[in-house]
Amino acid sequence: MRRAVEPPGPGGPGPRNRLVVYVDGLCVYCRQAGRLIRALDWGQRVAVRSFRDDDSYRRFGISPVALEEAMHVVVLAPGTFRVTSGFPAVLLLLRHLPLLWPLWPVAWLLERLGWGERAYRWVARHRWILPDPGRCRQGACTRQ
Repeated sequence: MRRAVEPPGPGGPGPRNRLVVYVDGLCVYCRQAGRLIRALDWGQRVAVRSFRDDDSYRRFGISPVALEEAMHVVVLAPGTFRVTSGFPAVLLLLRHLPLLWPLWPVAWLLERLGWGERAYRWVARHRWILPDPGRCRQGACTRQ
């Protein structure tokens, strides 16, 4: 998996690029973040997917174990793609969604101080996993 090295500052990926964001569909915070991303995506260039329901992440070389540990963002450009995860993925989304640009200086400072990834990992480790009752009704929660 390649980590993205993006230029600093707001602005996000180029105009033709699209993003695919893989979140944990059983995580309360992650589902809320996914709804927020969809609401703030004026250009309709971001697809938010639960890796629990959609295994298209495999074609980008992302493992289920890696997705358990961190959100992943795939930047789709003509003929290529780039995978970013963890706090760098948060920074990428901040640059891509104009309404979040005011948060960029704080996120940049967290990154420079080395606290961004630590804070992200702490939240990821302490996230609440709550099964969707509808999913259980469909037999996905049966004991083996």
